[in-house]
Amino acid sequence: MSDKLSISIILPAYNVANTIKNCLDRIIEETIELNSQIIVVDDNSKDGTAEIVKTFKDILLIKLYNNQGAGNARNTVYDPKHWLSLIK
Repeated sequence: MSDKLSISIILPAYNVANTIKNCLDRIIEETIELNSQIIVVDDNSKDGTAEIVKTFKDILLIKLYNNQGAGNARNTVYDPKHWLSLIK
């Protein structure tokens, strides 16, 4: 068993192709000492956001086919029975 803190990061994304790579690079850099899982929930972007996320081999991409906002995107994967807290 690892002594590292485990954390899941849910990142809702909508039409952020111009910033998503830098954002993910920074999250990876800042969580290198953690046992982390990064989940990007693409909220039906039309600008290639999902394609950029797919270039990161260890990031889970969930693609939604109806844009319903960041709250819905977060709630798609958030399960309060299994996760301690949600930081917005």
